Amino acid sequence: MTNTGILTGQYVHIEQPAASVGDRIWAQIFDWFIEAIYAFAMFILSSEVLHIDSYEYSFFAVVLPITFYPLLCEMLKQGQTIGKMFCKTRVVMIDGSSPSLGAYLQRWLLIIVDGTLLSYMGVIFILASTRHQRLGDMVTGTVVIKLQSYDRNRI
Repeated sequence: MTNTGILTGQYVHIEQPAASVGDRIWAQIFDWFIEAIYAFAMFILSSEVLHIDSYEYSFFAVVLPITFYPLLCEMLKQGQTIGKMFCKTRVVMIDGSSPSLGAYLQRWLLIIVDGTLLSYMGVIFILASTRHQRLGDMVTGTVVIKLQSYDRNRI
């Protein structure tokens, strides 16, 4: 496992393990599973319970929440989606601080390049970079780290 050196604002160097490609893929799969359950539940709710059959409802009740899910989760849960919580990973700035709203927004927008648009080029970037960063992480100065329990770090 590759360690990511984090230099804090107080010039303290912390070695934190970077999340592996496997950790990131499992977190993404778990998030897709959550999104699929949500979409299925909204479909059942709209068609069977509310008897709504409109594209506008589908757009506002299903497509928009699923689209903004990663951005909102990372902003509200200190750099973690539900999948990242499951895999015990978190997004942080290279100096160890929490990312800003702008950093989260840039990461979210660049998933288009790292993910679906260019056939998951992010995996290639993660494998090739020393800090296991995708393009969105490199641009924003963030890194996905593996959280460790304090018990393992005690001497």
